[in-house]
Amino acid sequence: MTDVVFRGMDTPAQGETAPMPKVSHEATTQLTIDVEPPFTNYRGEKDQSYIAKYLGIEEGWNDKNVYGKEIDEIEQYFKDKIGRGDIDNTTEAVKETLKKYEKEIGYDKTERMVVKVQKLIAYLSFRRVVDEIERNSKIYGTAY
Repeated sequence: MTDVVFRGMDTPAQGETAPMPKVSHEATTQLTIDVEPPFTNYRGEKDQSYIAKYLGIEEGWNDKNVYGKEIDEIEQYFKDKIGRGDIDNTTEAVKETLKKYEKEIGYDKTERMVVKVQKLIAYLSFRRVVDEIERNSKIYGTAY
């Protein structure tokens, strides 16, 4: 026959307590998260335009003789959409909307940036009219 022994759980004696595990506070790690500011605050917090960053024209975007006027116009269009509640006040929402518009515009890969920006400005002008018609249709049941 085999000898089998069953042991009970070890418990500390009545006056003793179980030892506490030691916690070292020295080895803490610090986690930093870079959070994108809302679109409407992006220029003030990052000191650059999100639209210029998205289009890849970070240099010279603030020069009114180069792209400054166009960048301001594009930003104002999106600020208006955000103000009306059409899109969220995030750079991700603006990025997705810009991608959708670029697909509808149908950019040619060989086009220069000047042409792309001008096409985008013209398309946004068209979208303003369409958005106004849609808003009036929802409010009054008519486009006028």
